[in-house]
Amino acid sequence: YLVSGLYVPKEKTKNLSLTIESRKIVPPGVYTFGFEAYTEDEKLTSSCSLSIFVRKEALGLEDIAITTSYPVLKGQTDATYEFSIEVFNKSERDRTINLQALGPEKWEITFKPAYEYGKQISSINIKADESKTITVEVKPPKDAKPGEYPILVRASVGEKKAEAPLLVILTGTYSIEAGTPTGLLSLEAMPGRESRVSLFVKNTGSAPQKNVTFTSFKPENWEVKFEPERIDLLEPGRMKQVDVKIKPAKEALVGDYSVNVSVDGEKANRSVEFRVTVKASTAWIWVGIGIILFVIAGLTALFVWLGRR
Repeated sequence: YLVSGLYVPKEKTKNLSLTIESRKIVPPGVYTFGFEAYTEDEKLTSSCSLSIFVRKEALGLEDIAITTSYPVLKGQTDATYEFSIEVFNKSERDRTINLQALGPEKWEITFKPAYEYGKQISSINIKADESKTITVEVKPPKDAKPGEYPILVRASVGEKKAEAPLLVILTGTYSIEAGTPTGLLSLEAMPGRESRVSLFVKNTGSAPQKNVTFTSFKPENWEVKFEPERIDLLEPGRMKQVDVKIKPAKEALVGDYSVNVSVDGEKANRSVEFRVTVKASTAWIWVGIGIILFVIAGLTALFVWLGRR
């Protein structure tokens, strides 16, 4: 509590605490304060002075700090990366801290307050001896090649600064296309006989595709084989041909059937659906013609026999 006077017994002493606080920022210099104590009848008085030296505040590197728990992120080229950093103001005064990022050319790097969607910032106010969490959003260009890309994040006040290195490791994009040379996805086949169709597989991503395999979904008792059975390595932009052998079941009826072929690569896949039209074999056609001729011959003989009667 505050006092303006106090009682001191004879031959006794008492201590008082003095607090001096400026209501605004004062320039550096020497400030002298005078104090006087006296009795109620003013017969006894005593005075003293107190000088306070105000120095220019020196902001050191240790007054600003940046930390992050995950300085390295890894993923595809078409992904967006978000680093969470903590910026500390360790000084005894509230400060506006400027933010800056140095990264590869054509990369988009923005600062956002944590938990505030859609807002971008270039500086942030942090109270004395406190910290704030900031999101560093990084978007690589579409043509960025796989590799390691360093990013330097800087927080500064005047000429003083603190820095934190970040790293994005791009593995490229994973994409596969598959189809036929003509674009047609239909073919004809006969029961129990093998038909072939060419399938082209292309790596349309920026990362190599390893161990590309093939699977099929077909009617019961049908056979589907691939030559080759897999592609060990398919570089970006390269294309390879695969022969698809489709053999309908011997008991397959005449009609249209669906055969689905799945091309499975590394973090990418593509499906191609073929329409297979099963037709009767030539032998059965001749058998049918023979039956028709036999019936016609029988009917002709019957009419001749009836005519003679």
